[in-house]
Amino acid sequence: MKPVVKYFDETDTLSVDLASRPAAEAEEIAEDVIVDFDTDGKVVGFTIEHASQLLGPALAGKRAAQARP
Repeated sequence: MKPVVKYFDETDTLSVDLASRPAAEAEEIAEDVIVDFDTDGKVVGFTIEHASQLLGPALAGKRAAQARP
């Protein structure tokens, strides 16, 4: 599966899905960085909270891409 990246402006959260399998558990591995694991303990995605503070200008392109119809 190609990674699916979503940015949620209203919560300033960046979500990256790496697999189509659902997450069974999550662990905060660093401040504002949460990794999702499947039932086998494999990483299926991650979330970055307060993404604009951590990624700054890198989010500008993602915001513009999501704004397009």
